[in-house]
Order: sequence, then C-alpha cells, then structure tokens
Amino acid sequence: MRELKQIEDFLKQKSDISEVLFSTEFHCVVTHEKLEEYLLQVKEVLKKHNIPTGTRKKCYGVIVEALENVMKHGSKEENYNLVFHKFVIGKEALELCFGNYVPKEDVPNLKKHLELIKTENEDIKELMYAKASDGKPLSDKGGAGVGIFDMALRSKGKISHVFLNIDSKDYFLTMIKII
Repeated sequence: MRELKQIEDFLKQKSDISEVLFSTEFHCVVTHEKLEEYLLQVKEVLKKHNIPTGTRKKCYGVIVEALENVMKHGSKEENYNLVFHKFVIGKEALELCFGNYVPKEDVPNLKKHLELIKTENEDIKELMYAKASDGKPLSDKGGAGVGIFDMALRSKGKISHVFLNIDSKDYFLTMIKII
C-alpha cells in the first residue's frame, strides 16, 4: 500500500512528540460498530494516561468529528474506501492523524474550507464557522463543513494537512495536535 509510506513520511515530518506514551493506528473500512468500539477504547486510554478532562473532551470530540467526516465524505469506491487513523499520546501533546480518499468533485470545496482555518485568530475562526454553516454543503453527501472549524477551534488551529495523489486518486491526510 503506497499510501502508507506517504502517510508515514508526513507523520514523521509533522510530529512534535519525542516520547510516545501510547500509540494506536488502523487502516480499514470504518463502520458505525467499529467506531463505537474504538471510541470506548479512546475514553479508557485517555483516563488511564491521566489526561485532564478538558483535553480529553477536546481529543474525543475531534476523533468523533473526523471519523464521522471520513465515513460520510470519504470515497465509497472499492479499494479506495479505507480510512487511516493514528492516535498518539506523548509527554508534550496528543496527535491525531486521519486519512482517506476523497472524491475528485469534493476536493475544491474541501480545500476552500481548509484555507479558511489557517488563521490563528480565534474570533475570526468563530466567524468563519458561522459563515461555513451558510447552508452550502461541503459535498453532495450533505454537511456544511463546520466540523472542520470545530476541529480547528478545539485544537487551537494546530492542524496540518496534505493532499496526496495515489493511483490518480486524491488522498486527504490531516494531523491535529492537542496540547
């Protein structure tokens, strides 16, 4: 799987964690059942590592939003419907990575929303959050794209992303840091 090598390269380049306390990852088709099971595991791991309540809530919220987004907006095409996710707890921060193939027709609007979250001003992000919810869906699958802004607010804008071209398909990969 060529995308896994590109994902590893991106993660190495963007990671700030020097000492890993916990790490898990998967690369599979995510179902609602798998999501529910995984979220229970996340709650247990966050508590076990004594992550403060506010940080736990941010982390959990980002994971839910991101995985629901990739389930809803990711490619449904066979062999391109896999979701990549990595969750790392380090001494310095939590890092969450999500990756999935995106249908070509959804890429321009996704890029537009990603451009909007680049600002570091939280007030502006909240205004953009409201603007993004103007009723125009992020894709033909529905949703206004406000989840991206929610994740940006929860992570205080510590989001890195890249679009990879794999087998002539667009692969969206993002890393979200929560400190």
